Amino acid sequence: MDEKNKDMKKISWCWWIIIMVVLISSGVKAQDFYFSQFYASPLTLNPALGGLTPGDIRIAANYRNQNASLVPFTTYAASLEGKILKNKLVHDIMAAGIVVVRDELYNKSVNNTLLMFSWSYHNRIGANDYLAAGLQGGLFQHYLNMNAFQYPEQWDPVTGSPSRPVTEQFQDMNVLLPDINLGLMWYHYLPSDASVFLGGSVFHLTQPKEKFLNTTGMIPRRYVVHGGSRFMLDKKVSLIPNAIVMRQQKATQFIMGTTLEYRTAATTAFKTGGWFRYKDVMILFMGMELKGIEVGVSYDFVVSQKYFGQNKGAIEISAIFTSAFKNKASLQNNPGLRF
Repeated sequence: MDEKNKDMKKISWCWWIIIMVVLISSGVKAQDFYFSQFYASPLTLNPALGGLTPGDIRIAANYRNQNASLVPFTTYAASLEGKILKNKLVHDIMAAGIVVVRDELYNKSVNNTLLMFSWSYHNRIGANDYLAAGLQGGLFQHYLNMNAFQYPEQWDPVTGSPSRPVTEQFQDMNVLLPDINLGLMWYHYLPSDASVFLGGSVFHLTQPKEKFLNTTGMIPRRYVVHGGSRFMLDKKVSLIPNAIVMRQQKATQFIMGTTLEYRTAATTAFKTGGWFRYKDVMILFMGMELKGIEVGVSYDFVVSQKYFGQNKGAIEISAIFTSAFKNKASLQNNPGLRF
């Protein structure tokens, strides 16, 4: 069997696994924070993605605003990662980094903050195959401001406004917990800058316990399966289909779509695409890359009849900066996967 047929079998194998996961899964939304541009926030998608970049250093920033929805919230994320021990690793990749995420719900009355240190290792298992593992450890903070809410005793029946004072004193709740995330990933490079990849990750591996109002509960694990591929249609145009399935408790989210990339030069490209979040949302995306800086903007359009007219969608902005060290000798041996 020739190499081309082998590569096509690997692509088919990857996509069949994704489809099987989708058929088994059902539901709507996950409970943790998430980004529709999931590929633009690598360390919150899979810890094994650390170091999988064309350069040596990668800085990513993400912003999501969904204040017009039934459950208004704003999410911020930032990450910094870099390849390490490059002089000792000829074919393999090791990377370390840090990621910070903050979720603000209902006028900052409920805040979730995540600070994680990340480590990953990519082992070359064949001429064009890599197997990667990633581990994250850090702190998860959950804060609830009880005084930010309105209560029945505040409502004045004459004016119809919450003008009366609150007689009961509430104590703000602040919980700080250790947290661990784990990820695995396989990827294969095809000729002409093409590739296929498949990964999985588990967040809140130890299921940290939090206590509110004299009750104790565990943060449920979040399971992620993601994958896709890159096809070169010609020397300038690439098609990048990808998909992700997330499940946390009984909530499931599935997103599938593709990006079309037009590269005008080695460091310049324009991108556009769309994804469908199963049952309720269509996501439209536009972006560009210029000399190591990638910027993307997307908008979630609600298409579900259940929420149509009540939810005006969400906007996301992402920015990724990559840079190489002065010594680029090992870049050819440690290529970066382009999503």
